[in-house]
Amino acid sequence: MTSFRELEMTMNDVVDLERDNPRRADPSADELHRSSRKLVAHLTNVVPPFTTLSASVVAEEVTTVVSGCLWWVTHRLKGDRLPDGVAWLMDAATRWAHRGVPIERVVHAIHEACEAGLDVLVVDSRSASRDKVVRNAATLVELLDMVTVTVTKAYIAASQSEESAQRAAIDTLVRAWLTGRPTLRLARECGVRIAEKYSVLAIRVSTQQDDAGNSYLDYTAARVTKLRDLRMALWQLLGEHALFQLAAHGCTVLLPVAPSADPDEFVEQLSAAAGVPIVATCVPASPDNVAAAAHWAHQLMGTVQTAGCAPGVYRFADLALQYQLMLPGIGRDALGARLAPLDPHPEMMKTLLAYFECGLNRKQTARQLHIHPNTIDYRLRRIGELTDLDLKSVTGLWWLHSALAARGIRVPQPPAPASNQQLPRLA
Repeated sequence: MTSFRELEMTMNDVVDLERDNPRRADPSADELHRSSRKLVAHLTNVVPPFTTLSASVVAEEVTTVVSGCLWWVTHRLKGDRLPDGVAWLMDAATRWAHRGVPIERVVHAIHEACEAGLDVLVVDSRSASRDKVVRNAATLVELLDMVTVTVTKAYIAASQSEESAQRAAIDTLVRAWLTGRPTLRLARECGVRIAEKYSVLAIRVSTQQDDAGNSYLDYTAARVTKLRDLRMALWQLLGEHALFQLAAHGCTVLLPVAPSADPDEFVEQLSAAAGVPIVATCVPASPDNVAAAAHWAHQLMGTVQTAGCAPGVYRFADLALQYQLMLPGIGRDALGARLAPLDPHPEMMKTLLAYFECGLNRKQTARQLHIHPNTIDYRLRRIGELTDLDLKSVTGLWWLHSALAARGIRVPQPPAPASNQQLPRLA
């Protein structure tokens, strides 16, 4: 076979070079080269997948790798310092990776070759000393380690290079999209299909300093770790074409609207995958309005943060009152000032919030606070006196509710009553 002949010529050249240079001559290396000729013949004739390779692949790829391995083994058997140059193997493995050859097939072929090499050594051991057989076998194991590690490194580097290039292109697309620039051509080049509608999510992860320690370095390291976990979770859930842009404390995600892509479920899954509590705001948008939707989503996130909302997904319908009342201006300041008389009395503020949360039900409020209903009555009257508002009127309650919203205090919503349950009376 032509391919086997080319391999024979390559290995003979290596052996002749050793023989022509007495200073470098080493009988053990000679024996290894003869064993290698048997190995290559064995590989190309009976060991899959070498038996299925074309002559051109054997000549261009296998010959190069076998010659390089012989060169490495020759140095090792002579006691020379292990050569650092394995570029020939790294280049070959990189080509295989780019051609889409599965790494498991390459590793399998490597181990099959080494197993065949051990078979040759076992046959040669009948006429060789025990020490020589052990030395050759140890060298073969070292060669297996070097080849496996080098091929793995080459595949990882090639994969990271391809992923990095793809991710960079998608990042460019998302940046252009969020700044209102045309994206159709970029999306086509990235292989991203434009959906009819998107849920634009502003996402923020918890970065409280006490979660990571007292030092700034601990806090920074925790934030970086959370963002890395968030990025990996996004890729896991959305795939290689995930449309998101990371920021200092979270990210912006463009989630295509689909029956299987509910924003609430997505955020719940993302939080579980990333292992961090997530607060998100959601604004629907057409592809042409993504930039504006992202702006409003982050505006709403400011309201969510100020109000101290629990992890979950929030929309403008959930926080419209808080958002509007928290806009800077004299109106917000005037509303917030209505609660100033309660600041020296934290128990009054606690009672007011519980009263709203319990649906204005004084008995339920008393149970929640573990105090007598008469105490609730006293505190409600005192709140009315301090704020100059009537808590038995709709107007007074509206003013107090609005003042809480203006201060960024989100009033908990009471549970919905059953169909046969009457709404509680103002008391």
